[in-house]
Amino acid sequence: MNRVFKLWMISAARSLSLLHMLNGLLTFTVGVYCLYSYFYSPMAAFAEQNFASPPPLPSMPDLPPAPPPSLPGASPMQLPPLPIPQQPQIGDRVGESTGAIAGPSGTSKEGANDAKPGAPSGAGEKTAKNDNKADSGSKSSEQKNGYNQSAGDAPAGQIDRSGNTAAETSGIEDRIIKLGTSAIDGVYYPLGSALCLYYNRDNNGGFASNPYCRAVSTSGSIANINGLKEAKLDLALVKSNWQKQALNGTGVFAKAGRYDNLRFVFSLHDESLAIIVKRESTIKTLNDMTNRVINIGKPGSSVRVVMDDIMKSKGWNYTNFKAVTELEHKDEVEALCSGQIDAMILIVEHPNSYIKKVTGLCETNIISVNDNDIVNFIRNNNEYKVTTIPGKIYLGIAYDVQTIGLKATLVAPNDTNDETIYKIAKATFGHLGSLKKLHPALQNLNMYSMLNDGRIAPMHAGVLKYLKEIGYDMNSAPAVPTKE
Repeated sequence: MNRVFKLWMISAARSLSLLHMLNGLLTFTVGVYCLYSYFYSPMAAFAEQNFASPPPLPSMPDLPPAPPPSLPGASPMQLPPLPIPQQPQIGDRVGESTGAIAGPSGTSKEGANDAKPGAPSGAGEKTAKNDNKADSGSKSSEQKNGYNQSAGDAPAGQIDRSGNTAAETSGIEDRIIKLGTSAIDGVYYPLGSALCLYYNRDNNGGFASNPYCRAVSTSGSIANINGLKEAKLDLALVKSNWQKQALNGTGVFAKAGRYDNLRFVFSLHDESLAIIVKRESTIKTLNDMTNRVINIGKPGSSVRVVMDDIMKSKGWNYTNFKAVTELEHKDEVEALCSGQIDAMILIVEHPNSYIKKVTGLCETNIISVNDNDIVNFIRNNNEYKVTTIPGKIYLGIAYDVQTIGLKATLVAPNDTNDETIYKIAKATFGHLGSLKKLHPALQNLNMYSMLNDGRIAPMHAGVLKYLKEIGYDMNSAPAVPTKE
């Protein structure tokens, strides 16, 4: 009996232990569930509510194009946006009919086709000077090659240089001051655009009856002078040597004859002669170039004209060289670096992107051009001046280079309205501080050099009016305050 009781007690104890274990497991399970319900579910709901990915935003409507950036250094426009007319199409570019081709950046290619000025000269070019101001409306009725006509005879959509238009025409296109520049990727085009910007800003250009100034892309100086003769342009940027040839009827303008109607407005930056040789070359001076192979540029180009003048000053001709080539700019760099030519020649503003390309492809030097023959030559040729190419602006050339150069000049016909030229001069000198920041070649501009350097033709009456207004003495060169 005792044995049976003991077995029952052991079985009961085991059953009780199993029940305790099951009860413990059940309690643990319930506890976990309670913890889950108490903590996790609210957190999950909170996270879902606050950290879920937001719905995609609706697509934004297309914005209008941003306005073009203002010129470096220029103060913000205070006037309402100017109504800008459409730029001329390629077929309308001045000089297109001559077959001229725009050159590389920083230069303009005034080649053989450009050296054929087709505008006639003589009495047909000498119109009576407009002695009255902008509000007088007086104008010589003498025609100029079918373009320059009296106000009453102006065809629809055409402006004469006094600012008058035909009675039946209206709108901004009828009152545009066209300033001839260069290829768009050259230096003259943005420079001309800046001059027009200053004029338009100060004179509400394009509003009401005020003329609007616009830079016109051309193939360079020769096309610009022809455009002035044909009344397709009102002002133009030209190199000082072309200004002299046009005025005197020499060189490429010999057939056209003298352009006595040409007038000087002011000059701008230097365009210095750069004779580039390889670093290991034994050419160190101008005299060392004899018996060498040099690239003298295309006939009618500025490089060829300058080299012809240098050879005359030295008493040289082409037989003094081992050989001369007429390579295009795009070909002469490879020819120099590969040793096919000993020297290449450019006449450009500095620093110049094209020369930076040359100095980056092979090690080079720029030689000085400053011997006694050159000094004497400059004394008798006022289109040239002594210039300096600063050191450290080109790779591997740390020294200043003494050389000669031309001036970029702004010119206009004598019969371009005096008031227009007066306002161009006033706006330019008033914004001289901003103008000097546009390009490193302009940073040394000052009023005295702008009014004297490169002045071959007589000064335009509109500029003289401005100088009289500010009491400027051409000989004393006082400092003139600007708006900046």
